[in-house]
Amino acid sequence: MGNPNGAIQAISSAAATTFGLGVAFLGFWAYGSHSGQVPWSSRHLWTILPALIGFSLLAFVPFIATRATEEEKALSLARYFYGGGVLSLLCAIFSSFLL
Repeated sequence: MGNPNGAIQAISSAAATTFGLGVAFLGFWAYGSHSGQVPWSSRHLWTILPALIGFSLLAFVPFIATRATEEEKALSLARYFYGGGVLSLLCAIFSSFLL
């Protein structure tokens, strides 16, 4: 069974939206209420590193999804990258609550 029409555009726009929400979270966390009052330390890397990993995975989703060869495999791989990026951003958000 093939992919529905618009699947590539949908996953690309979902990745861009999630990327934007992640950047908003990181900006609020880094310069907003929490860390604006607390000096930076090495424990903040538990939030920044998963966020950066998630951003890099989400940034590659449109590139992978729009490959011309083997559309089925490319879209399947893009879905894995999207899921990994979302999970990594969620880990960053949860770790920010624990710090």
